[in-house]
Amino acid sequence: MNPISNNIGILKNIIISILLGSFIIGGFTSCDKEKVRGCMNKDAINYNPNATEDNSACLFPRPMTQEDLDKTTVVFNTNLTGDFKDVENNLYSSYNHIDFSSSNRTFRDTYGNTQLKGAIISPGIIISHRTYDKSIFGSRDTLMGIAVMYKQVRGYYPEGNDWEYFDIDIKTRSQKHPNGLLPAPNSERRGKLGKCSGCHLQAKGDYLYTFK
Repeated sequence: MNPISNNIGILKNIIISILLGSFIIGGFTSCDKEKVRGCMNKDAINYNPNATEDNSACLFPRPMTQEDLDKTTVVFNTNLTGDFKDVENNLYSSYNHIDFSSSNRTFRDTYGNTQLKGAIISPGIIISHRTYDKSIFGSRDTLMGIAVMYKQVRGYYPEGNDWEYFDIDIKTRSQKHPNGLLPAPNSERRGKLGKCSGCHLQAKGDYLYTFK
């Protein structure tokens, strides 16, 4: 056998081995670069559908309980009336389920689960608005609606400044449940309600018309 030919064959095998090894290593490196770390839980607020590796940093909404709602009795404002805006205190008494032209015929009472301290509203804050009709004599009349706002964790609903909204059935209100009963979890009367956020985004003080 020709020694030169034999050496050429060996050299070819070495070159092929080197090239093949480089391809394999390069392939692994490429795969490593394509890994995307993120939350892979579909129930999480920050779920990343493009993630290939979980980062153990999933965020979930904080559920508000009926007990939490029942304790939302700290008085913010009562007997607000009229379709005006108080620029100094940023109060706007119109109730968004009622035409603004009729809002001077309503009273609104606003309650919270704690006193607000400063302009930053922390997750867990609850605001309850109870709106009453005004009689022809100017006195408080029938309860017309109860709207509740619950500050969720950051990222829950960026378009609504992370507020979760509840349209309470006024028939569920009682002495035991002054703000009514929470709608069912999958009810259309709770969650990221555009009809609520669309109105409140015009307010200062973190979407709160009754914020001072």
